[in-house]
Amino acid sequence: MMSPIDHTMPAASPRREHERGYALTLSALLIIPLIAMVSLAVDIGAWYVQGQENQRAADAAALAGVVWLPDVAEATRVARLTAERNGFQHGGNANVDIEVLGRSQLKVKIATESERYFSSMFMDAFAITRSSVAEFVPPVALGSPRNALGTGNLPVTDPDGIWLAISGRCSVAENGDLRNARFEGSYTGNSYPPSCSGDNNAEYTGGYFYGITVTTPPGGPIVIEAYDAAYDTASPIDLELARPSQMTTRFTIRDADGPLFDPAAHPVLDTIDIANGDPSRRSAWTEIGRIDDPQVGTYLIEVTAFDPSNLDFGSNSFGLRARTGPTWNSCSTLASAPDYSPNCVQVHALQDLSVYANIAGGATDVYLAEIEPVHAGKQLEIKLFDTGEGAEGIEVIDPNGDVADFSWVVECAGVIAPDGGCTGGSVEVSPGQYKPKKHNKLDVSGNGAQKKANRYSQSRYNDRLVTLTIDLPADYATAYNGRTWWRIRYTSGAAVTDRTTWSIRVIGDPVRLVG
Repeated sequence: MMSPIDHTMPAASPRREHERGYALTLSALLIIPLIAMVSLAVDIGAWYVQGQENQRAADAAALAGVVWLPDVAEATRVARLTAERNGFQHGGNANVDIEVLGRSQLKVKIATESERYFSSMFMDAFAITRSSVAEFVPPVALGSPRNALGTGNLPVTDPDGIWLAISGRCSVAENGDLRNARFEGSYTGNSYPPSCSGDNNAEYTGGYFYGITVTTPPGGPIVIEAYDAAYDTASPIDLELARPSQMTTRFTIRDADGPLFDPAAHPVLDTIDIANGDPSRRSAWTEIGRIDDPQVGTYLIEVTAFDPSNLDFGSNSFGLRARTGPTWNSCSTLASAPDYSPNCVQVHALQDLSVYANIAGGATDVYLAEIEPVHAGKQLEIKLFDTGEGAEGIEVIDPNGDVADFSWVVECAGVIAPDGGCTGGSVEVSPGQYKPKKHNKLDVSGNGAQKKANRYSQSRYNDRLVTLTIDLPADYATAYNGRTWWRIRYTSGAAVTDRTTWSIRVIGDPVRLVG
């Protein structure tokens, strides 16, 4: 007889009861750090995003503020305003610290308190800080490393026969002034001058800006003087392009406070109008303004010309210089110059250099532009307007004194092509791939086809803009051993009298992040 089946469960052993309690305790102990780790992971992600936002705001603030240097107050104001527009208010939800590095770099540091969603239960708040350094490369200095510019054949160091010049608004561009002549040449029946009506020179800006760069405060006023400041038909260096002709030349001194990318935004310190035909200004130096308490930075001289009777058909040639004492003494920013001074107040042009070249035959070198190593690997663009009249060739001389290679192009769209074509040609570097051909001299000799009818002059590049492009070496500082000044060379068998405008720039964004 079979025994009955026992359906009762065996009693749990004391050991299994103990293990079940241990697992529950262990789970309870592990859930706390697990929650902490998950919470920390969430907050770490938030801190990463917060750091990115800080960095983007610091980048934007540095880029916006740096262009106002050396005006530290304005650079600081603009940088903090930009940070605030990106959600970071200085003294509110963030600290936005500004630091000027050297003459052209601005550092912006943004610090905010860390956001804590879960980690506040087990850790204190801390600062999330990001910084950015922006650099503004100012426009290249044109024409002179000295405390004088456009002094022609005056007895100063390195005279080169180049005078600064500005033509009247009613003159035409083909006379050589790209920026202050309101009209293109269109002489009905080849008569001269045209009537002063209408505005068809697309390059007209209304004048020129020159810089007075101070690297060390001189401890006293800077006096700015102009040579032969008045337009005077009796002056040996002024050009009477038509009769009757007259003009007033205005010299405006502007403060260093303001961005160099917008010279007209600089506050006005002084203005003087030099009347037409004033014999007291003829072949003499005239004080046109002064800077009473100069600080480090670039002060500006704006030169404009006008005549309310619309008879300003002439061209006023003049020179500029700056002195820091009772008398003017030549000085240079070039370490190799015999009159080098680290405290030299440099007088130079900005963006455009409008000149009257009155030079002897042979080969004459003229200071063109200072290109610093910060531009290594970029391209130097030189625009020559209405250039070379009376000359045979133009060369560009690099800082080592060697003739530089360049490609060239001349405007041809919608106009008659010049003799010699619209470009310097191209070479095939691989099947189907071409690059501009390099040249070492621009032929400007003789006459040629004019871009439109009724042009007064018949010179090869009359009323034309020729653009030269030079590849700057990647090892710029080493290649030129610290030298920075480029020159332009006129070659001719006879004297040259060329009224022309040069415009120089380095291709590339002048504002960049460097740290």
